Amino acid sequence: MLICLPFSSKAGKIVTKRNVLALFLAFWISAAGYYVAEGIMFGFTAAFFTSLSGSIIQSGGSAIAFLIVGAALDRLGFKQNIVKGI
Repeated sequence: MLICLPFSSKAGKIVTKRNVLALFLAFWISAAGYYVAEGIMFGFTAAFFTSLSGSIIQSGGSAIAFLIVGAALDRLGFKQNIVKGI
């Protein structure tokens, strides 16, 4: 849930300046959570290398997917159509 909070925006588009900045905040929230969990389970030294590399791949891939899908939905006017329908 914490990763989704930075993405709340009342703008008419999905990909906004706020949401692009939120990608970086979501990365830090995710990376910190995985680091702490893996540090408790496997030790903090080992977790630093494994958790950081995994977080970069997971968060980076998710960010790219968000930008591609969000841009496509913005071109279709998806968010404006949803708001009109409510």
